[in-house]
Amino acid sequence: MTAQSAEATSAAAWEFYDKHLRDEYADVHVLAVHVHGPGVLHMRGDAVTKLEDLKDKRLHGPSRIVNELLGRLGASPVGMPITAAPEALSKAVIDGTVTP
Repeated sequence: MTAQSAEATSAAAWEFYDKHLRDEYADVHVLAVHVHGPGVLHMRGDAVTKLEDLKDKRLHGPSRIVNELLGRLGASPVGMPITAAPEALSKAVIDGTVTP
């Protein structure tokens, strides 16, 4: 089962914390437990409308797992901090990025 929304999954994450982790974090004042929404392809050119469009595209992924997936889908994954992605897009270092 995958997350249907960041709101619902964040609520589930908080419930898990409250039920299973509260004692472990007793010395910490936890303000929030949350997740973000699913990743979206932000491209600097043509949109990706089918899997074949990913072939040889240099794409920034937010994690090693996503980069592995991008590679298996035919893209060329590029690791970098998300803060470097806007400049890399503007200078055509990457063709796109996967971010929420």
